[in-house]
Amino acid sequence: MKKTTIFVLLSSLFLLGACTNSNNADTNESTKEVTEVEKPSANAKFSGTLTQDAQTENDGTVTLTVNAIAATNDPGSLLNSMKNDGVILHVEPEQLAVGTTIELKAGSLIEFQLTEQAIMTMSIPPQVPGNSIVSVKLAQ
Repeated sequence: MKKTTIFVLLSSLFLLGACTNSNNADTNESTKEVTEVEKPSANAKFSGTLTQDAQTENDGTVTLTVNAIAATNDPGSLLNSMKNDGVILHVEPEQLAVGTTIELKAGSLIEFQLTEQAIMTMSIPPQVPGNSIVSVKLAQ
């Protein structure tokens, strides 16, 4: 009697477990489809005025000191950190629009894009490293 009861219980658990596994595969696929569709990519876009000429560092990066910053698109509310004291951008040469290094003089109006979750120091003014910068160009 005990053996029969244990056998019936184990068989029931096995069948119950087998039935639930097929549903998980369908749920995972539909969840994956929804996740891929709902995740838009939104870079933060700003414009500002250079306070000094662009400086090329020894490693090739270009340092830009920007003030009077306005946001075109700011999904991460980064403008609050930059609006009082400006920002220093450490730009990689490939992030600059072609031919703009020579034209980046004090008083020039530039447009720059940062990644959706940009890294920024807590210093005054804040600094943004190259891996958080998408592009920099002169404003038209």
